[in-house]
Amino acid sequence: MAWSIRYDEAFRAPDTSELYMSGTHFAYFPGGPSNIFVPNPELSPEKSHNIELKGQFNFENVFADDSLDITAAAFQNKVKDFINLDVDMTPAGTCNPPGSFEGCAGTSKSSNIDNAELTGYEVAADYRWQQLLVGLSYGQTRGKDTDTDEWISNIPADKWVAHLQYGFWNIDTKIGTRATFVNAQNRLPVGDTEGPYDSYQLVDFYASWEPTSELEGLKVDLSLINAFDENYRTAWTQVYQPGRSVRLNAQYTF
Repeated sequence: MAWSIRYDEAFRAPDTSELYMSGTHFAYFPGGPSNIFVPNPELSPEKSHNIELKGQFNFENVFADDSLDITAAAFQNKVKDFINLDVDMTPAGTCNPPGSFEGCAGTSKSSNIDNAELTGYEVAADYRWQQLLVGLSYGQTRGKDTDTDEWISNIPADKWVAHLQYGFWNIDTKIGTRATFVNAQNRLPVGDTEGPYDSYQLVDFYASWEPTSELEGLKVDLSLINAFDENYRTAWTQVYQPGRSVRLNAQYTF
């Protein structure tokens, strides 16, 4: 068992993309109405005071020759001049043919929030028994403008993640599945017309082969992402995410 508490003060200057980003943020379909970035070279740097409390708990031989690891962390960040991306869906372009459709879905611009507070926590547990690994985690974050008491955009929705993995060590292979459950995001700033953002569930399957014999250094990963082809969009985005996909990755380390 181990407890830790951490306090730090941080300074973050706006990066080039936040200051001078331009072009298309997203489009509803190729050639269709698009939302465009607007630069803001007047952005101020963020200054934050952060505190985190973290606990780690490790248990051996819980039921048999097994182990249970639990990690829990809570944090509070007070940020001055918090940099936030504001998405305004008000048309800002020439929206009738033969004009361009750029800006017909509004604009996106980084701006400063004078005083913001982010709070949240994460809890994760992993249980191991022989070649079997089972895990469950939960995380949530809340963000508010402390001057107006309004919710801040671009804060992720609450999320559960469960995973199950089994190792076939005689053939240097592990297979597994991961399920992600994302809650609806209805903590919206005043004037947001795109939310609330619906909950969704994703299931992935994967296999990994990493030989320890004469092919040591080789690793091959095969993943089936969004296996049930869920139609969803993440919080604060206006376009839907890709459906089912298969990914194959191979690497060799010398």
